Order: sequence, then structure tokens, then C-alpha cells
Amino acid sequence: MIRNLLGATLLMAMAAIPANAATRACVGYVDFVYVRDDGSAYVKTTWSQSSHQVCNVKADWKGITPDLCLSWMAQLGVAIAYGKNTRIDYRDIPSCGTLPSNDSAPAPLFIMVRHETRP
Repeated sequence: MIRNLLGATLLMAMAAIPANAATRACVGYVDFVYVRDDGSAYVKTTWSQSSHQVCNVKADWKGITPDLCLSWMAQLGVAIAYGKNTRIDYRDIPSCGTLPSNDSAPAPLFIMVRHETRP
């Protein structure tokens, strides 16, 4: 009885997870970051051919608050200054190399500065 209940609960939980909600970790180095006068914050990385928006320092953007954006921009600045490896995770992108450019990019799930240093 308990085994059947646990199995049914597990199946219901799995059914609630969208099949296309895969998370992709993009790992590499930051070439540059910039913030436009409207607050839009962009990053250019080694895994993408063009820059893309990650957040906005003045207003909420795709669920990312300005406070979180400022924190991320500080982390990206450290990554550039010290040549550190960076990881940015996204949901539902086919590959890191095909990340849409500019403000068409999805919002990151998180930004991490890693220990590895650029060669």
C-alpha cells in the first residue's frame, strides 16, 4: 500500500515537471560587460558570438530585480578583472553558442564566478 502510494506520488511529481525545462550551463570567460543608459546590462562571453542582455540595473527584467542585477554585474566585473572562468545557467536554450543576442536572450538562472583563471 505505502509502496503504491509512493510510486503514484513520484509519477505525479514527474508529470508536473515540463519536459522542455532543461537547464544548460554555459561555461567560459567574459570578454566584456556594459550597461546602457536605460539600465539594460549586457555581457559578451567566449561561448557566444554576440553580447546578450542578462538583466537591467534600473527595472525588473524577465523576473530579475535591479538588486540582483547589480550583484551579477559586480561578479562579472570581478571575472573580467581577474580573468576568472564564469558559469551562467539558462533554462530552455538549445546550446550556449546559439543564445539569442541582445535583449532577446532568456534571463539567466544564476551567474557564478569560478576559481579557474584564463590562460
